[in-house]
Amino acid sequence: MLSWSEKYRPRRLSEVVGNEKAKHELIEWAERWINQDPGRKPAILYGSAGVGKTSAAHALANEMGWEVVELNASDQRTAAILKKVAGVASSSRGLLKGGFRLIILDEADNLHGTADYGGSREILRIIRSAQNPILLTANDLYGISKAIRDECDLIQFKAIRKSTIVAQLKRICKSEGIVCDELALKEIAEGKHDLRSAINDLQAIAEGKSRITINDVVTGLRDRKESIFNLLSLIFRGEDMEDVFKASYNLDETPEALIHWIDENLPRQFSEDALARGMSYLSKSDRFLGMVKRRQNYRFWRYASFLMICGVIQAISGAIDHDRRFVRYQPPSYFRKISQTRGKRRLMIELGLKIAKATKTDEEYGRLRLIPLLREIFRDMDRAAAITAEFELTQDEVSLILGEKGKKRAKEIVKLAASIREERKMEEEEGVMEGAGVITTSSDRVEAQSERSERGGGQKTLFEFG
Repeated sequence: MLSWSEKYRPRRLSEVVGNEKAKHELIEWAERWINQDPGRKPAILYGSAGVGKTSAAHALANEMGWEVVELNASDQRTAAILKKVAGVASSSRGLLKGGFRLIILDEADNLHGTADYGGSREILRIIRSAQNPILLTANDLYGISKAIRDECDLIQFKAIRKSTIVAQLKRICKSEGIVCDELALKEIAEGKHDLRSAINDLQAIAEGKSRITINDVVTGLRDRKESIFNLLSLIFRGEDMEDVFKASYNLDETPEALIHWIDENLPRQFSEDALARGMSYLSKSDRFLGMVKRRQNYRFWRYASFLMICGVIQAISGAIDHDRRFVRYQPPSYFRKISQTRGKRRLMIELGLKIAKATKTDEEYGRLRLIPLLREIFRDMDRAAAITAEFELTQDEVSLILGEKGKKRAKEIVKLAASIREERKMEEEEGVMEGAGVITTSSDRVEAQSERSERGGGQKTLFEFG
């Protein structure tokens, strides 16, 4: 059965709900491409999930008569695939009347997994040479590297008002021939700024009904929502396997996330034999999750879920009364590590790009070959400061070069680099003054040079760093 969020996806920008300012900016952006404006750029549509970013992109293409080439989060987005699909599309024209291809890269803020290795660098290369319009969508703008953000126009999609969501739900009910109380629609829209989620809830509640009341909504939403904390409690209390497994269907978490929640909290609740048996089932479940990634076959999720839920319940049976105690469940530490690693990886790529630009090399060479070399050169404070000033490195970037123990030293280097940049600025100003005849005698120039030497202490050129 076709989902209503797809069935009622807008075909024109005027049909996209809310975000009038963003739609206006999107039209202006498209016109710059149509008019071959020299300042045209790719664009990033950013905002929370379900506010209409991807729908707006497709509606724009339909309205302009542009062909669409789309890569979403379920597709592999390695550098090779991006080069083959988006790379070709960015340089060849479409066959339809609009003459353009619109390249849509959905969830561009999620280009950090193993499958997307090298994707960010390839996107940067593509957008710098694009002959066709490119739209990237992102829930988190700062999940996209700064190097890519700087090459794009930014268009923000904001949360949709509750009254706007209710009006859209009314139109869908009318089209589907369903009588729905306004109070019920308001309850569905309550606390949401995500139109897609509201439409999905409406469809689930309306299934098999010709009329929807507030009671239907309250019951339906209660049945559909299951928090991760409630599910952990059901698992660790050893509740009926079948009931707990069914409850997991309504959990707003993937099996790949759920296994980390169980792994984090199982040792907090159980010890010794029960813990060992539980971890054994988690290990088996993880093998099926690995098969999902390797084969891109999501049917294995069901087996993985069964083992991590029913297997753990089986493993802890008999130990529940012995180990029963109050435990405050904790989010997986793995998530925090991933977040930190993602930020560090993004910073490393941006540092590689900055070094590559300064040394006229490519990003990979700068990241893999020159950063280790800089780590050795940065043992000398003066050289480190001179390079930091020349490359315009930030304190975080200097810390990354120096390693974990170099944060204090990085602060000193950046401070000294700021002095060097100020010195250069003064030299440039003095050069302008000299060119204008303000410094007219050789003694004036000698005195100025002497003052510079006292302030700077003999600055090295880039050729003298090594």
